[in-house]
Parts: sequence; C-alpha cells; structure tokens
Amino acid sequence: MTDALQAAYIVKVTHAGTDLQESLTVFYAIIADNAEAGVQLVKRAVKDDAVVEATDARLSQVTAHALGLAPGQARAL
Repeated sequence: MTDALQAAYIVKVTHAGTDLQESLTVFYAIIADNAEAGVQLVKRAVKDDAVVEATDARLSQVTAHALGLAPGQARAL
C-alpha cells in the first residue's frame, strides 16, 4: 500500500522499431514519490533506446491496490 506521499503514476514507454510503423507504446503503472521518480524507475527496467515519459494520469489507491502494485514496482497495463 502507498504512504501519504506516494501516488500511482502512469508512465508511457515507446520503443521505436526500424520505422515509425513498427513502434510500440506501452503504459506502466508505478507507485512512486513523484512522476519523475516513476519515470526513472521505469527507465531502469526497459531498453536504453526506449522513450520514457510521465503522463498526466494517475490511478486511485483503490485501483493501485486492486492491481497489486507495490512501491517501486512497475506493472504494464
């Protein structure tokens, strides 16, 4: 469960293919202290050439709990 200072952020990860038609976008949910911390945690888990960026979306604590999220762990959505 999150503490009062943490939230469940949605992070967007784009993997470029050999051309734009082969790019792949995946969204991850992650519990972190702030959006940038969430981005950094996800960056450590994906390929170096992936573009990782925060979104304006967040999950409620109820949804984060239902997904079984734990602080510092990313889950693909």
